[in-house]
Amino acid sequence: MGSLVLFRSFRLGLLLALAATTLAAQYPVFTSSLRAFHAGVGPRVIVRDKAGDLYTLYRDQLSLPLTEWRVGIARSSDGGKTWNLKWQTGFDSNPAGHYGNVPGSLAIDSQENLHVTWNHQVTNYQNCSIVYNRYDRVTQSWGTEVQIVPDGYGRTTSALAIDSKDYVWMLHSTTSSWRCIMSRSDKPLASDLKFTPTTPTFMVTANCQHASLVVDALDRIHASFYSTGNGDTVHHQWLDPNALSPTWTVTPLGNVNLSDDEFSSMAADLQGNVYIVYGNDTQRSTTGDPNWELRKWDGMTTTWSAPVPVYKTTHAQFRPTGGDSWGYVICLACDEGSGEVYFTYRNFESGQFLLARWHDGDPAPTTYALLANTGTLPPNALNYMWLPNFRGSLFPVFNRTALGLHLIYCTGDQTASSPSYTFWSESFPVAALTSPGAPKIGTTYPLALAAVTEGRQNYAMALTTSGNTPVVAVGRRFLPIVPDSVFYLTLSNVLPAVFGNFQGALDPSGSAQASVAIPNLGVLVGVDVHGAFVTFDPSGIRAISNPWFFRITA
Repeated sequence: MGSLVLFRSFRLGLLLALAATTLAAQYPVFTSSLRAFHAGVGPRVIVRDKAGDLYTLYRDQLSLPLTEWRVGIARSSDGGKTWNLKWQTGFDSNPAGHYGNVPGSLAIDSQENLHVTWNHQVTNYQNCSIVYNRYDRVTQSWGTEVQIVPDGYGRTTSALAIDSKDYVWMLHSTTSSWRCIMSRSDKPLASDLKFTPTTPTFMVTANCQHASLVVDALDRIHASFYSTGNGDTVHHQWLDPNALSPTWTVTPLGNVNLSDDEFSSMAADLQGNVYIVYGNDTQRSTTGDPNWELRKWDGMTTTWSAPVPVYKTTHAQFRPTGGDSWGYVICLACDEGSGEVYFTYRNFESGQFLLARWHDGDPAPTTYALLANTGTLPPNALNYMWLPNFRGSLFPVFNRTALGLHLIYCTGDQTASSPSYTFWSESFPVAALTSPGAPKIGTTYPLALAAVTEGRQNYAMALTTSGNTPVVAVGRRFLPIVPDSVFYLTLSNVLPAVFGNFQGALDPSGSAQASVAIPNLGVLVGVDVHGAFVTFDPSGIRAISNPWFFRITA
């Protein structure tokens, strides 16, 4: 009787979860109106400390029109549901009458010190300087503001990353047009607030804009950026600073001479791989339609995979008459352990801002969640969704994406007489499904469930032989699985002797073990099976795992 009651409770709980409004559907508002994140910077302005508190860098408009911006750091102690916008302000200097300060980038080291860069502008885009400061966690105070570049140009590039030894890396503009340079802190934790350009010098033959910067598992430094050098396209450049003869390796990505001001975003996993999403053919081209692509940089071979298409639209839809650049619509993060990639992009036909997922080997991405929407987009509409920023870095450990997928993004409506802007903060638990076994008939195939932040949460596992595309929509969340008879058998736990531990609760560490006792039937050889699991509570679905594929063999 006890097992029957338990089965019924899990099944009822799952059905309630599937029918309920999910936790992420609340669209928590970060801020609106005058405060805004700057669009032209790298995608890393959110970090997490050991206690789980979140910090984000933003800019605050002091006056109208768009002049006299200051930067600040907000903190959230409840996973991004609410934010204290006044947690740290006033650490940047901004003389009266100057155009103001524009973020910039935010990083955190293993001792929980915060590292901040921003761009100070005397006038818009002109007389600019790259500025750095550091918040000391022990003394709870700021250091002395440092000008990394006293008189740079533009406001597009200033990105930070931390390596495994706590050195701080900075990609920043120079005094020469839109070009940039790579610097590293002279000491771990940047304790003396000093930086030195790398040797060899980071080489860019022309401009360097809209950069992303990551450190991989072997402490190799990766930068992606838009440049007119070797054609108007996104470039990837990497360096192994520990090599006997360090050398920067440059690879153009995408189509040459067909794009302008393109954006890219990268993330790294524990196996030494790097992932990127980037734009192609988007603004000035009259021969190519705008499109976005994904790639994986293999840490063993140090080569890029073939591009995987993400989305394609028309030039007219992408940049309507009187419209602005729509490049600020992508950002990428990955589960460092499984290599599962999460990224944002905008569907210009429907008006939807989408959170998608992809794993190396998948033929195409699948939808993970719908983000806040300002409505459908008629032709040439200027409603938009943009400025996405993910949290997550390989170093330090407590800032990894596996500890939760935190995202901040903006929606706006330029069709209104007074354009309005709203920033949203969302959090999605991350779950991973893997197997160390071989799916042979007559054997038991193990399935490992993991969700670091979901300890003791209820979970439900399901399999299908019908694939993972199209996915199942549940509210604005999407399960990477297609329902069929096998799906209902496993979801309902009809054959517990075959589908073991397909329902239950994760242990305190967020782990569980399920299994499939594959019958010794030759007819099953060659059958393709897809699986996934979710965690849930009375409020709805929490984490959704990656889809796991296996083919039954003899």
